[in-house]
Amino acid sequence: MKSIAPVALLALSSLAACASSGGPYARPLYVSAQSASSNAPHAYGASAREASAPASPAASTPTEVYGGAVVTGEVSASRQPEYDAPARDDAGPVDVAPEARPGLATEWGEARYSAMSYAPFVRGAATPVDVATIHYNDAGLAAMQAVQHGGRPARWVGVRHDGVRVSLRGEGGDALPGYYAGDTVYVLGSAGQHYTIVIENTTPARFETVVSVDGLDVINGRPASMGQRGYILQPYGRVEVEGFRQSRDTVASFRFGSVGDSYAAQRGDARNVGVIGVALFAERGAVVDLEQNEVELRERANPFPNGFAPPPPRRAYY
Repeated sequence: MKSIAPVALLALSSLAACASSGGPYARPLYVSAQSASSNAPHAYGASAREASAPASPAASTPTEVYGGAVVTGEVSASRQPEYDAPARDDAGPVDVAPEARPGLATEWGEARYSAMSYAPFVRGAATPVDVATIHYNDAGLAAMQAVQHGGRPARWVGVRHDGVRVSLRGEGGDALPGYYAGDTVYVLGSAGQHYTIVIENTTPARFETVVSVDGLDVINGRPASMGQRGYILQPYGRVEVEGFRQSRDTVASFRFGSVGDSYAAQRGDARNVGVIGVALFAERGAVVDLEQNEVELRERANPFPNGFAPPPPRRAYY
């Protein structure tokens, strides 16, 4: 049977995945973003973040401890530096060799069985309907990142958009913990820990999910882009991405490790370590948000579709 479009990838444990060329919608596609789920992912480390200067009593807020990492809302009082530091032309971060960088990245782990197959999928548009982003790090650095944005600890961290939830899960299947900071999620990991990316669909629509880890596409290992092929997420289905794909049957498992030993560093670019992305593409003609679609249908409903009464059906008399 002929495919209706170029197919791509893959199926994990009988879940099909593929990609296809973009195209115009056959019917309107409605999407409404939802806020991050408060039920969220768990793994802890011990670290503390101390203020660099004593905080003034009026500027301090209570500290919150989670998994050994201290999150504080204290604001240090400004003070005159004790020496004249050289001026910097750029206030942003500087490039540091991967081997010298602290924190976690994702390594190329051991081979695991993870079967795939091909299936057709025609995108409703060339751009995704939504993109889910999860940042990860060890307990100390994740706390430092989150506190800059007023992060709050969460026992189970996941990102939920348009009826699709994304979470990182440990070896036993439990979702990893972390912090919520507005719409941003910071997940806690530990060196050597294996993790998977779980994508769950609570809608009747199919999606293509393009997944990246540390800026690399999980299927081909190249720098990630929206044009890459992805996994197909079935209606009310679930896809568990266990590693970088090696073949139709195996993946190299995701393991937290050092930046210097990360797969991204091995590929020559570790600038984007510590972030995972999932781009969701709706299928051509799919109605993702049934409630919004219903609103549109009712707004267009005509109370007088015909100006005259139709005749009744002819009756047969015997």
